[in-house]
Amino acid sequence: MNFRRTAQFSALLTALLLAPAVRANDPSPEALVEGSHWKRAKALLEPRVQANPNDAQALFLLSQVRVAYRDFKDAVALAERAAAQNPKSVEYRQQVAEAVCELAGKEKSFSLGRRCKQELEAAAALDPNHVDSRWGLMEWHMEAPWIIGGRKDEARKRLAEIQRINPSRGFLAQNRMNQYEKRADSPEPLLLKALEANPKSYSVHMALVNFYFSDGQRKYDLVEMHAREALKLEPGRTGGYGGLAIVFARQKRWPDLDAILTQAEKNVPDNFSPYFNAGNVLLTGGSDLLRTEKYFRKYLTMEPEPNLPSHADARWRLALVLEKMNRKPEAIQELQKAIELNPNHEAAKKDLKRLK
Repeated sequence: MNFRRTAQFSALLTALLLAPAVRANDPSPEALVEGSHWKRAKALLEPRVQANPNDAQALFLLSQVRVAYRDFKDAVALAERAAAQNPKSVEYRQQVAEAVCELAGKEKSFSLGRRCKQELEAAAALDPNHVDSRWGLMEWHMEAPWIIGGRKDEARKRLAEIQRINPSRGFLAQNRMNQYEKRADSPEPLLLKALEANPKSYSVHMALVNFYFSDGQRKYDLVEMHAREALKLEPGRTGGYGGLAIVFARQKRWPDLDAILTQAEKNVPDNFSPYFNAGNVLLTGGSDLLRTEKYFRKYLTMEPEPNLPSHADARWRLALVLEKMNRKPEAIQELQKAIELNPNHEAAKKDLKRLK
């Protein structure tokens, strides 16, 4: 059972496209965390908390870092300490809820699931216009079984509150509700209404990028348009670059691909996910294997963010490239390295057995 608040997408593409980076010229911990720039945030926040264990803001931010690294128990403890310092902070209480909900999902615990709901309700009570807590309650009631209090009518009540508070996010919430109810409605009308309500929403533009990438759409002209709009709004985030890299790789627009990867590396020098995006597309298409190899090797030169493909994933993909290039011994070496990094990497183990 999953009690997680945030809408989850299973596709690797979505994880890559929505993974943002820090805004340019703002290295503050707040900006790093807001941009999911977890590696740098972790390096700044851990010594800050160690130096001052009662720094509520640092505790709050570090809790979010711990969630990104899936250390949910520590995330709960850090968030609780922050909330104890400032009980009236809706953001601190919401972070307690987020961490508890994540832990409940991981441990599949009904007792933690009940606490997840209680913490979300406590956050909502602190601010009648707080969207995140109401979104969390909407999802909780859609996911939780009736035996612990899940009620679909309560989920719709929270949806109505979101729609009243923030129309743009209200359309996104309606789309999320449709997904829960497994309705066949296309998300496009709701996404376009969300964009109309907030034309400068980076998240909505990126949601449209992902929608137009989907198998039933593949409207690359619209992908490119929304990815470019996202870059205008947030040039320090990787999502727009990643979207354009995929479009240019699929269309074999090599000069454009080289240019966008160069721009991405310049503006986001410590996140090479656009190279993985491009390499993954080229591997699937089987074109320009030398270029594909170069992109995966580039991705391997830097530690990835915790929510992005691991080095084990990249070495597995690199091995498949080398196999296509008839470099079987090197492919076997890369698969062995992938398994050393992640002994549970089933795809790498399967391919290693096949190649041997």
